[in-house]
Amino acid sequence: MPKAKPRSSRSVKQEAKPLKRGKNSEPISAQIHATLRQRILKNEYGTSGSLPPELDLVSEFGVSRFTIRAALQKLVIDGVIERRRGTGTTIVQRQPGQGTWSVGSLDQMLGEVLPGEVLFAGAVPGEGFPKVAQLFGIGSGQSLFQVIRLLRAPRENVLYSTMFTRVEFGSRIPKQLLPQQLFLTLLEKYCGLRAVRARQVASAAIAPVAVRKALGLKEHDPALVLQRTFLSRSGEPIEHVETFCRSDTYSQVVDFYREDDLPQPTDRVASSRDATAASR
Repeated sequence: MPKAKPRSSRSVKQEAKPLKRGKNSEPISAQIHATLRQRILKNEYGTSGSLPPELDLVSEFGVSRFTIRAALQKLVIDGVIERRRGTGTTIVQRQPGQGTWSVGSLDQMLGEVLPGEVLFAGAVPGEGFPKVAQLFGIGSGQSLFQVIRLLRAPRENVLYSTMFTRVEFGSRIPKQLLPQQLFLTLLEKYCGLRAVRARQVASAAIAPVAVRKALGLKEHDPALVLQRTFLSRSGEPIEHVETFCRSDTYSQVVDFYREDDLPQPTDRVASSRDATAASR
């Protein structure tokens, strides 16, 4: 009986979502970048370690080769793929649960979700979290809505997240969805909110006892702590989250660029050419 051939990126049939075109839509290359990044994170290209050839992506998305290259270059900057002459485009391999936090688009940040378990969800007195209460403008005697979530890789727990929002927002979310989707995504869907930016503070700390126990840390093991506040267009806080990460599985990566060497948004000009190509 013949052995099955290993699955390669060439044999994976993908159906791209329709690209949004118009003055208020994201650049075409940014949309393709987001789609490819999600596929890579979900291991939809199998174990081949490579993306389909550029011409295959051109055919799938119905855009120019220039636009595909712009999307791939953004993935290179993210540290998700590598492009080398003679070897093509290869996916950067990481162990399950291992990754990096990097500065990028808010949509990119929201796209990376690990399976998890909700340890608690409900109202808590604001007095127990004075800094968070002040952030949300919660007065004495009022409550915050809190969600504690443990995120897992296949063999170990890697993230311990405590999330806060207003009670009137958190109480609208079906609790059965909390383990399955990002809390902010649920807030946007069920409360009509929209986060347009996030402020993050990263630091190292010795985790509290409950966190150490959940993540399997020893008493003096350091943890990476990320405090993120998601804000609306008017600057009002929507969600505040404090995440403890195992330092052996996550690191923070920040890329700096000279202002005069940043990629130019030329693919908006190219989008009209892409639309013509797609209609053929």
